[in-house]
Amino acid sequence: MRLPNSNTFFNTIRFKLISGLIVVMLPVLSFLIYNSYYSIQVVRNQVTQSKY
Repeated sequence: MRLPNSNTFFNTIRFKLISGLIVVMLPVLSFLIYNSYYSIQVVRNQVTQSKY
């Protein structure tokens, strides 16, 4: 099996779709991780301030 040279590899539809998906999913994934971490901190703060 012959490996394609780098010029034709970067021009394929497969590469463009995968790279586009990664470009879209990385910010979404990082936002979800941040939001989850923030929610955990808010709930912990509310639990410590509540009276039993």
